[in-house]
Amino acid sequence: MLRDTTHREWLTYAIVWLLIFLTPLVSLYAHASFDRHVTFRWVDVLHIWSILLVMLVIFLVHNIWLAPLLLRQRRKRAYLAGMLVLLTLFAVTECNHLPPPRPQAPPPDLEAPAGNQAHIPPPPRPARLPERVPPLRLEHMMGLVMMVLIFGANVGVKYMFMGMEADRQRQQREREMLKHELAYLKYQMNPHFFMNTLNNIHALVDIDPERAKKCVVELSQMMRYMLYECDKDTVPLSRGIDILRNYIALMRIRYDDQVDITLTTPNDMPNVELPPLLIIPFVENAFKHGVSYARQSFIHIDIATTGRHIVLRCDNSRHPDDESEHGGAGIPNVVKRLDLIYGNRYQLDVDEQPDHYLVTLRVPMDMAPPTPP
Repeated sequence: MLRDTTHREWLTYAIVWLLIFLTPLVSLYAHASFDRHVTFRWVDVLHIWSILLVMLVIFLVHNIWLAPLLLRQRRKRAYLAGMLVLLTLFAVTECNHLPPPRPQAPPPDLEAPAGNQAHIPPPPRPARLPERVPPLRLEHMMGLVMMVLIFGANVGVKYMFMGMEADRQRQQREREMLKHELAYLKYQMNPHFFMNTLNNIHALVDIDPERAKKCVVELSQMMRYMLYECDKDTVPLSRGIDILRNYIALMRIRYDDQVDITLTTPNDMPNVELPPLLIIPFVENAFKHGVSYARQSFIHIDIATTGRHIVLRCDNSRHPDDESEHGGAGIPNVVKRLDLIYGNRYQLDVDEQPDHYLVTLRVPMDMAPPTPP
């Protein structure tokens, strides 16, 4: 990725400098086309290109060596010293780079005076002594100003691409952290789930060994699901519902007919996927806090699809006087997983009444990741 960012940076420079080199060619050609007194000459274009070539070389030196001194190594003094050296070299080169002479029209012939008066040519102008140091003209000052602006633009563009690369690396680190945190939260729920299930089997061993054997088979299927399918990012919704039925079957053996348990699923199962172990914690929480051995209890689970969303409604009875267990890590972990996977694209509503507890979860069918903060 760093190489891709460097390529984009150099491509930006190449496009900008190509436009800079094309500008004098187009400008001189357009000027000659609209003004008949001006003649387009390639020698003028080559003269400007030679100056631009010097600027390009100085720019490359600045981009490769000087700009990293300022942006990466924070060596401001070394950068300023190097920039002054480059500007001095550019000024010396530009002062010694004279423009090509333009052909001048011959002076008009003077009419011979009347009579025998001879024509007296004008006295020649005194020759100027060659100057040892070329003068610093206005166009040279403009060139220096332009060179400083090029340095500033170079630093700005390089800083922009460095920021883009830093953002990309930060997002990559965030994705890795999300991945590891999701794995941690997902597998953190497994011991909590198995603890309750093993307690159920332990209660059945003395009551009905045959049912206990059936529970062991059911539990083995769920363990296979945990080991070989939960390590994936998503599982089919149909597979998740099968495991949910498996879990409810285990819980029915424990409670028999004491609890009114219903599970409603779509008649036409959509071909969509969900994160593993996303639904079971809500149902597990309903069994944990919604069942009373002394009072009538119910757990109603409804899974439906509406538009492009999957809706889970888990309604269970509530007995505040009989609640002796405190909430475990299951539900908070599910909420963290929802935040990490869906961001703000899911909706979780909890309706807590004195006699019942209703959880409504609405998640999108697509698994697009959330935008990192």
